[in-house]
Amino acid sequence: MWSKPNTILKRLVARVVVDMIKRLAASGRKISETVSSQKASESGQSIVVAAEALIVLLAITGLAIDVGFIYARLSKLTTAVDASALAGVTELNRGPTEKQDAVNRGAEFLHANSLPG
Repeated sequence: MWSKPNTILKRLVARVVVDMIKRLAASGRKISETVSSQKASESGQSIVVAAEALIVLLAITGLAIDVGFIYARLSKLTTAVDASALAGVTELNRGPTEKQDAVNRGAEFLHANSLPG
């Protein structure tokens, strides 16, 4: 007596499941078509992003190199000025032309360090 309702219920469940699978398959095809059309319209965008990233990287590298040269030149300039001042000080208290001798000695040290005096 209960076997017939069970088979009817099984058939009904099977139909519902098959119907759901068909709907899912149809929606899956729609999703894949949408994704493939988006991929086709967006092809080549990674090249643009990579080119922009390369430009930014080159700009940052150039800036880092320039700042490095500035700091190296500043260090050389500081060393040359300190040496020139110390050389000029040694000429003080040596005679009547001590100021001019100190200036000349300092200029010699600046020229020796490739700086204008």
